[in-house]
Amino acid sequence: MGTPGKLSGPLSPFILGILIAVAGFICGSSVPVGAYCESAFSPNQHSAEKADLDRAYSNAMKLDMHLGYSVLPETDYESVCKASAAQWAVLWWAVIAAGVVVFCLGFVLSNRARRIASIPASVRSVPAAHMQGVAAEITHLAQLRDQGMLTQSQFERQRAKLLDE
Repeated sequence: MGTPGKLSGPLSPFILGILIAVAGFICGSSVPVGAYCESAFSPNQHSAEKADLDRAYSNAMKLDMHLGYSVLPETDYESVCKASAAQWAVLWWAVIAAGVVVFCLGFVLSNRARRIASIPASVRSVPAAHMQGVAAEITHLAQLRDQGMLTQSQFERQRAKLLDE
């Protein structure tokens, strides 16, 4: 089992992505988009319909008392709420998409971390310039062996010594 520091690295993008997406979904489902409106993800704006009817009835009663006849004026809370909900829905879907992107980046980072962890520590700790120098020395030793100046066993010993450094 890994240490907490090792677990938090690869898992944190997954958790952060899930939290962002869930926050977008909760806000889109529960935060009202206007005074008489429901949430951005609500298919119907029942509160706005009720407010329209209440306002129309109230205005009709006032007109009836003053004019003697009833006129039901049009109110437009419902269409305003639907337009506002559409705009807010775009925002909340963008937040959810950002959460999914962060979650997917977690997969990429986790894959890279696994690949790096699979490389032996001795190879990861050796600087690239040193490896090039070692490779050049082994090539030089191979040339000396090919010229007959070193035996195969001497070449193997020198090569093992260089690779162990």
